[in-house]
Amino acid sequence: MRTRVGVFIINDQAEMLLIHRWNGPREYFVVPGGGQDPGESNQETAIRETKEETNLDVTLTGEPSLEFTLQDDGFGKPQHNIYYRCRSYSGKPEFGLGGPEKELQSNTNRYQLEWVPLAKLDQLPLKPAELREHLPQLA
Repeated sequence: MRTRVGVFIINDQAEMLLIHRWNGPREYFVVPGGGQDPGESNQETAIRETKEETNLDVTLTGEPSLEFTLQDDGFGKPQHNIYYRCRSYSGKPEFGLGGPEKELQSNTNRYQLEWVPLAKLDQLPLKPAELREHLPQLA
């Protein structure tokens, strides 16, 4: 089973940093994060993926704030999702400095970092959609 680890990064203006995705005709938002490498802890994955995708150095809260398993990750495989809350961060948000996504950018496959007000999260096409039921916990 694939494990994906994400980080909820919330600033002082009650906004969450998300990745706005355009993939062909689909448009959606995802929480920064990604797949776990062999031998890597959940927190190590969260810190590495956040740095790769946002250029931010993060300090995480101790335990995950959210965990759930999807029977289908969109590619017919189960996926375990783990999300941490960011306690603090440093750096300037900039997308894809160290991850493979930067090289995958094209006119039909785009990634863009955006700060989104927490109050508007329920209006967005979030992936995975299961995050929507947990949004009240983030406020």
